[in-house]
Amino acid sequence: MDAYNIDPEYIAGLMENELEFLKFSLKWLRFAMFDEGDFKVNMESEKERRKNCWLNEKNREKRRQQKSNSFPCAEQKTQGA
Repeated sequence: MDAYNIDPEYIAGLMENELEFLKFSLKWLRFAMFDEGDFKVNMESEKERRKNCWLNEKNREKRRQQKSNSFPCAEQKTQGA
């Protein structure tokens, strides 16, 4: 919930009150489905998430290159075809 500036104490309170949890859930669905409501994105968390996504993609590319380099026969077959 750090990504949306939601107070941890509020979340803890939701876990104790089913009706409030249901109300929160409906507000969350409205926000997620229709972009309505008062949830605010924590920009620092968003920047961190984007950075992590970018790093993960770079790591996946690096692993793909390492895999393709570890099978030289496969490259020769594709080059000769």
